[in-house]
Amino acid sequence: MGVAHYLGLDETHHGFFEGALPSYALNTLLAHGREDQSLVLIYCYLRDWFIADAQSGTLSEELVKEKDPDYHTDHVEASYWIRETLLAKAPQAEIDKKLLNLLSIDTSEQTVKLGSKRYYYSKGALKQAVKCLYDFQCQICGTRIYRPGWIKTLSREEQWGYLNADAHHIQPLSQEGPDSLANLLCLCPSCHRRFHTKQFSLLKRNGRIGCEDQVLNTSWEVLAKHPIVIGTAVH
Repeated sequence: MGVAHYLGLDETHHGFFEGALPSYALNTLLAHGREDQSLVLIYCYLRDWFIADAQSGTLSEELVKEKDPDYHTDHVEASYWIRETLLAKAPQAEIDKKLLNLLSIDTSEQTVKLGSKRYYYSKGALKQAVKCLYDFQCQICGTRIYRPGWIKTLSREEQWGYLNADAHHIQPLSQEGPDSLANLLCLCPSCHRRFHTKQFSLLKRNGRIGCEDQVLNTSWEVLAKHPIVIGTAVH
């Protein structure tokens, strides 16, 4: 019942898809997903349940959307949590401050303190938060990737739905890197790949964070709105 309340569901929604085929329910939710992101999250939950339920039959690839990262449950949960819990209709001027609250996470319990209360944060929330903090602009080259439908007059939060970026762990989790905001960068796919091939590396120079191209022997300052970990130090 807590999940239903969180998604804005009440008695008026009971039985809405009763007797409907899975394909009808999923298509209906997708058709209205742009209007309300909670519908996309409900789509993800229903799709995952239908896939796990052998009696539901085989869903088409278009309905499963397994190749589309925007419809991965973890990603949608994270986006919804940031908007509805972390930001909770915060004024535009307060958005960065709210996102930076994730610097105070308790990784052992996967919670963050917001005001006087602690909240459980969604898996993937940190990756989504670093993208939102930089409005999906690459911290290395400044590139933004747009989707059709983006217009400049949209609010900051509305624009996020039409932008794309990667989140990169500076010290990989596989090498005991912390799953923290300070260990994440917002990157375009091209710069992301260059970190993984070791062409790019981070450095600290005169108290500032820079990126060094190990092949072309060039360096430049990294866009930094949050503390960044290099090795064991935070800058």
